[in-house]
Amino acid sequence: MNKKCIKIIAAAALAGAVAAGSAWLAACAGVKVREYEGEYSHVNTYAPQAPYYGIKVKVSVQSDKKGDRIKSVQVVESDYTEVTESWGDRSIWDDGLNNLLLSYRARYVADVLAETVAVDENAAPQSVTDSGLMITGATLGSGRLLLAVQDALADAASELGYTVHTGEYSYPNPYAPATKYGIRVKVVVKDGVIAAVKNDPSAGYIEVTDSWKDKALWNDGLSGLLAAYRGKRTEDVLAATVTVDGDKAPQTVSDSSLVIAGATMGSGRLLLAVQNALKS
Repeated sequence: MNKKCIKIIAAAALAGAVAAGSAWLAACAGVKVREYEGEYSHVNTYAPQAPYYGIKVKVSVQSDKKGDRIKSVQVVESDYTEVTESWGDRSIWDDGLNNLLLSYRARYVADVLAETVAVDENAAPQSVTDSGLMITGATLGSGRLLLAVQDALADAASELGYTVHTGEYSYPNPYAPATKYGIRVKVVVKDGVIAAVKNDPSAGYIEVTDSWKDKALWNDGLSGLLAAYRGKRTEDVLAATVTVDGDKAPQTVSDSSLVIAGATMGSGRLLLAVQNALKS
């Protein structure tokens, strides 16, 4: 911290202006806090004339030398129905909401933007990719909250320079023609560098054959493989090559840092999906 900042903070403290001193401390330390509002709602199919199910939030984002992270998420009063009054297990939501809001604290903006909430034909949430952003037994409310937070972060993304891309790669499963091998991903980019990659299991593709005796290689290594993309320049990822056979099944991947040893096919599918996302 430079001498000028120290003098300003000391002067503010001597004058009894603690809040002002804290503000100057944050500014001098290179910390900036921004606030954004977002919401998510969908029709109440049980009572179409009733208020929509939904939630409004205020999200504080702190930017410092460590990156852009969520400082807090607060629920804002609205006319939406957060949870059905007559729901027998509504205490699950009421008792768990505070901890769910706290679970967003210190998460990177890019990581939250990369999450996916699967919804049904009425836009009601059915699943959330990160179990850490879920109240067990309250998937609908948890999904609405995440979508509201992402709505708020869409403004943050625009201001902070993030872009979100979706891509997938798939091909027919010769052993079960009604299914496809494949993977869908969300890729978050800032300044030409990948900030986060997350797979979306709700896509319905077979990411790994359940009967494969070594499937643990993929299941245990996937989180590390997704993390391996973080910090890579988009141009370098796009330059990597994947060779495929006549059925479009990956055979080799040119960048060994983007491969789970022993799971080349899955690694190749992931790389091709990321590349398709970056091209979108």
